[in-house]
Amino acid sequence: MIEILSSCGGLILCCCHKPWIREYYVCNPNTKQFTIVPSLDKSYMRDLCLAFDPSKSPHYRILKVGLHYNEMYSSETNPWRRLRDPFPMPILSELREITGVFFNGAIFWAFNS
Repeated sequence: MIEILSSCGGLILCCCHKPWIREYYVCNPNTKQFTIVPSLDKSYMRDLCLAFDPSKSPHYRILKVGLHYNEMYSSETNPWRRLRDPFPMPILSELREITGVFFNGAIFWAFNS
């Protein structure tokens, strides 16, 4: 099963659910090309958000929000790197759903409790 997690600037972030594993891809439907997102720690993961503005850069970023820490992946530099300021854990642990949207150079978060 394939699930669309996020879209931005003509790219789509997808998750392919296979038995015992999940693989993540960034797809460009216009060119029919895709890139496999490098392996990430899915424990305590709450959401992934794709950030891409083709008018500013040919590279995209993916932000992973987790209960204990956040990470960011850049298609330019490749490895996942930990970010310093996570969301406060009491907020994330009580939410049912968190969704990020990249707009005008920033990610905006919608929370449902």
